[in-house]
Amino acid sequence: MTHPTHHDLIVGLRARDPHVIEWLYTTYARRLYASILRRLGDPDLAFDLHHEVFARLIERAPTFEDRGVPVGAWLFRVARDLVVDVLRHPQRTVSLTGTTVTDTSSDLDSLFIAESERQTLYVALQRLPDQYRQVLLLHDQYQLALPDIAHQLGRSQEATKTLLYRAVLALRKQMQVLSTDSSTLTPPMA
Repeated sequence: MTHPTHHDLIVGLRARDPHVIEWLYTTYARRLYASILRRLGDPDLAFDLHHEVFARLIERAPTFEDRGVPVGAWLFRVARDLVVDVLRHPQRTVSLTGTTVTDTSSDLDSLFIAESERQTLYVALQRLPDQYRQVLLLHDQYQLALPDIAHQLGRSQEATKTLLYRAVLALRKQMQVLSTDSSTLTPPMA
């Protein structure tokens, strides 16, 4: 199946067209799994959540509401929500892989460092122009492919590629500025 239009995807989803669902799976499955795995670090759990995303897609397909958001973005939002739910309620999951006892103090240090980096990234993103922030979020948060981002922004692929490149450079510059001037950030626990 060639790249269907947004309208064709919505119509196909509502009809539970197997070709549309197959296209969505082959297009987004690997990126969804990688995104979930990166956030959880557990391959088995990532695999389960990855399948849960598509189960929800099929379950909700007949009543899918078109809000103008790409279906791929919706899939990544569902994945993010599932990951957040697992992280909020870790006792709901049981890992079948072998567990080891580790020193939790280094884990806490890692958490504080990660929170600090997340906060720095947030501030840096807020300082970017809207068009840079938008292209970065579509690319990194929603993990859309370049043609999908170009379509979403109403730009050519070359213009989108250039915009993404400039956005990455601007973000790096902001991160460097913020790392040298840490007084603009509040402590993670403040």
